[in-house]
Amino acid sequence: MLPKITYPFMRFSIRMIFFLFVGCLSNDLWSQESTSHELKGIVLDASSEVPLEYANIVATDSTGNEPSVFFTMTDGKGYYELMLKGSGAYKIEVSYLGYRKHSEVVDIQDSQTVMDFSLEVLDTELSEVVITSHVPPIIYKEDTILYNASSFSDGSERKLRELLQQMPGIEIDEQNNIFVEGRKVDRLLVEGKPFFGGDSELAVKSLPADAVKTVEVLKEYNKVSFLSSVSGDNEMAMNIKLKEEKKRFVFGEVEAGGGWEKRGMGRTDLFYYSPEVNAYGIGGINNTNQQLMSMKQWLQLQGGMEQLSTRNSGSILNQSSKIIDHLMLPQNGISSISKMGALGLDFSLSKHYQLNTYLIYSDEKGASEYAFINQYYADDEIILEESRADARLNKEKRWLLNTDFIYEDNEKDYLSVSLGSSLNRLMNEQQLNSFGLESNVISQEQNRTPKEINMDLDWNRKHNDKNISTTEFNFTRKRSVDVLGWNNESQPFLINELPWVQEVFYQVRQDEFGLVSSFQGQFKHYYILNKKNHFSATIGNNYLFNNLDIVSQQELSDGTFVSFGNEDISNRQKIYFNDFFSIFNYRHKWKRKAEFEIGFSTHQLNRMDRGLNAGSQSYFFMLPFFKIESNIPKIGEIEFKYEQKRNLPRKEQIYIVDKITNFNSIYQGNASLAMESSHNLSLDLNKSNIFKKTHFFFRSLLTLTNKSIQQSVLTDGLNQKYLPYMSSAFLYRSRNTASYTKEWGVFRFRPRLTWTTSSLENKVDGEALKTYQNRLDIGWNLRCKFKKRKNLTFSYKKSFAWFRQSGIQTINNTDQLKSQMNMGLAKGWMFRTEYSFISFKGGNTSANHLLDVTVEYQKENHPLTVRLTAHNILDNKSILSRNTTGTFISQSEELIFPFYAMLSLSYEL
Repeated sequence: MLPKITYPFMRFSIRMIFFLFVGCLSNDLWSQESTSHELKGIVLDASSEVPLEYANIVATDSTGNEPSVFFTMTDGKGYYELMLKGSGAYKIEVSYLGYRKHSEVVDIQDSQTVMDFSLEVLDTELSEVVITSHVPPIIYKEDTILYNASSFSDGSERKLRELLQQMPGIEIDEQNNIFVEGRKVDRLLVEGKPFFGGDSELAVKSLPADAVKTVEVLKEYNKVSFLSSVSGDNEMAMNIKLKEEKKRFVFGEVEAGGGWEKRGMGRTDLFYYSPEVNAYGIGGINNTNQQLMSMKQWLQLQGGMEQLSTRNSGSILNQSSKIIDHLMLPQNGISSISKMGALGLDFSLSKHYQLNTYLIYSDEKGASEYAFINQYYADDEIILEESRADARLNKEKRWLLNTDFIYEDNEKDYLSVSLGSSLNRLMNEQQLNSFGLESNVISQEQNRTPKEINMDLDWNRKHNDKNISTTEFNFTRKRSVDVLGWNNESQPFLINELPWVQEVFYQVRQDEFGLVSSFQGQFKHYYILNKKNHFSATIGNNYLFNNLDIVSQQELSDGTFVSFGNEDISNRQKIYFNDFFSIFNYRHKWKRKAEFEIGFSTHQLNRMDRGLNAGSQSYFFMLPFFKIESNIPKIGEIEFKYEQKRNLPRKEQIYIVDKITNFNSIYQGNASLAMESSHNLSLDLNKSNIFKKTHFFFRSLLTLTNKSIQQSVLTDGLNQKYLPYMSSAFLYRSRNTASYTKEWGVFRFRPRLTWTTSSLENKVDGEALKTYQNRLDIGWNLRCKFKKRKNLTFSYKKSFAWFRQSGIQTINNTDQLKSQMNMGLAKGWMFRTEYSFISFKGGNTSANHLLDVTVEYQKENHPLTVRLTAHNILDNKSILSRNTTGTFISQSEELIFPFYAMLSLSYEL
């Protein structure tokens, strides 16, 4: 049994957080409540008396030592409310795009003052440009939001992240993803160009806040500007515009430190920016279990998260154009050493030509330890309980080189050619002790060396105002060698599956050779009938070749090998796919209030197998899709999508080769598997009110399948054999998320609910079983942002998980409490804490408290910072979790990174 973990300080920790919270807020709240004054009213068009939505109202108080600026915006009815800090003379400026600005000085004495404003339309031609003292904090256009950075900065922000957090409607999560009005920003630009591949994480952590002039949110962004009005693949982008004096400068940070238990780190982030040349050098080393480059950053460099899925949306062949073969290091390892270096250069060769290139090297090592209790069940009963102790060591080395050549001619031609290659060396060592019916001590070693080259060509041409065409080609070739080995000193494993030769020491080696080649090409033409209607037609072909060779052998004591397979039959499998497809699409815009899109794709798919199951198959089918977007008053922005999909089996599912996946499991493919068929529906609802500072977001995703690939399991004690099969059962998968954000004064409160449910079918020893899984997450987030360098964030989440399969039912629930606090203790001093409490109930119960504390000192306007960091200050040892599948219930305890303290110095350029 896993040890029951208890912690005596839970109530004390909650009380401590509460008193810190009250202490930090008291002065700000009392001063705010005792002196606040309210200005409210309505803003109208002077001639038509129509209310103006998103008009800016700015109030400037110049009676104090330093001017204070307050602002708000009107709602859909032209109404506004503005909270001022106290009485006195205020300069009120009311502005709206296309209208003449109104300005006057008002003496505010009453606790509530009502003022209405009427704005006049500007003349078509202006004889002069008037420079005013205050630019509107926020400007709304049709598909653009423009934030004036100076309106949201109090001078204490150091990086872009801190500045963005001050802006209404913008949120940043723990992974440094940016969300605007609930929608995720897909691409981050600086002066209109992708910054470090368009990755938001590096930008928000590295760009200095004092260099930012404006933040522009582009709701319909396309790297090819003339495609934004016709393409359905537009992204949301954020464009950072810099101050004129900051457009040619070097910035970055150098940090080094060391401390407790020989922990150490070094990091260098150096950037040079100019309109013509962007260069960067990034590097680091640490043994503190901190990732130097996240998986998201690797993907962004290669085009974004979409590279994990089908690059060519017209084809059903789900072979991505650029594959990251990555053994992720454990999140909570007990030890680690990470090294990383990246060099990049983007420069304009001339007005129309640009060249971008980068090289990345990464070397990571990480160790982790787990303890498991696995309960195997069949016929609605627990038939066996197994205890495992699992120690792992992962090593990864990766090289990545990529070069992009871009030609752009006055928004008429856009040509992009990309050449890339990657080389990885991935190793995993594992020592596993299993105690079930009998004891087993297994050591496992895995070595993988995937290599890849790829080329992309993307040519877009605007022939005239009514005709646009795009041409795309991609070639990818990936070769991988995977060597797996198992050693067992006591006895053989999988006795009934493998024809062992009796030995004193049992060793297995499994060699897997894989080769994937793909060539994709398509031509798409847009015909623009008018501003409201356009058609598009696509024709393309996608060719894919998969080659897999798996050989499992026993290594004898004399150094020779005995194959487990039939030596007369080659294990080499070759499968060819060809998808010839066409797509027809019609889009209609209605009065800027709705957009309607409907279409279908046709596919002629051919599959030819060579190997153990030689033969060929041919399919022809049509797939419809539909999308509607609408902005409905009093409801919000709604998007509904429907799409029918067909998915091919994964390559390992259709090979008739026994593959050892663990010391107690074997996987065997099924060449008779056909395509999966599903109906996919999604509904998004966004409603924001800048005036009331509220935002509501709802998303519902539903997948219905009537043909799907499921898993059949044959059990023999601990041993399991997995065989995929085609199921015609009606199955579903649904995820529903709702959140509501409300800001008032210094507070932002955000409750959130997520409900996921799914049904699965699998077979256990020939009996088909339905499995139902449900999960409900209920939580909230409270953020308090004050001046004088006070910032607090609290979040809580309650999770319930149900699993039901015939007579087997499990229920787990988890409580998670997190808090972050930044507090300026004195001039130049900053105190930061991150605290989390996780309580797990289900089987055994555990409570985990994690606390990180940082104290730093930085003299005002000085580049040097002294920082003292303490990680896992409560020295928590492990985290408990629980997982349920179709054949067993697994409860695991994972050891986490131990306590350490470190003193570091950082210098900002």
